[in-house]
Amino acid sequence: MKALGMIETFGLIGAIEAADVMLKTANVTLLKKEKVRGGLVLVSIAGDVGAVKTAVEAAATAVRALGEQSLYASHVIPRPDLQIDSFYSSEIKKESDEEIKSQRELEEIVVVTEPVQQDIKVDQAKEILSEKIEVVKPNQPQQVRSEVKEKLTLPDYKRKLLKLKAAELRDEISKLKNNDSTAMDTIGLTKKQMVGILLDDFEKRNQSKDQ
Repeated sequence: MKALGMIETFGLIGAIEAADVMLKTANVTLLKKEKVRGGLVLVSIAGDVGAVKTAVEAAATAVRALGEQSLYASHVIPRPDLQIDSFYSSEIKKESDEEIKSQRELEEIVVVTEPVQQDIKVDQAKEILSEKIEVVKPNQPQQVRSEVKEKLTLPDYKRKLLKLKAAELRDEISKLKNNDSTAMDTIGLTKKQMVGILLDDFEKRNQSKDQ
């Protein structure tokens, strides 16, 4: 576990809001939700230090928006001691198993090809050298073969976007030209809305290229 993020709220609504915002804001893993005495609910996440800090800060802001009394406390522990893993033993084991599985799926198969040397007979070499070489005059049109790059269609682009996480969609929106949206503006957007923004930009760029 690289970093542990915790946020404690009064009531279940604030806890659900905090968990939703944290998972949408950054690439983090939800460890557990625990009910504490006095109506307090603790939500814990894990991930990279930067991602956890960003997620907890965004969640704290969102919970405060529900009411000043909704947020009780929030804290981030960078690189926690290994003994703390005992609090989240089952969740961390599940997370590590999923990481190992995904890593195996992403392993590339490397195909090694050996160069093949082809012997050319003397007769064949003479035939090749005796072939007519056609010279194209400057005033004649010359056909040039070029590679035809496969154009990405709108349905293919949409399928590609639907496979991305909410945090990755926010990164794509931030790369758009003439984009005035801030990071906090995109936090409230649903995945469907963010996909719609990117599809609109894709169509506009294709129309400008056609013109």
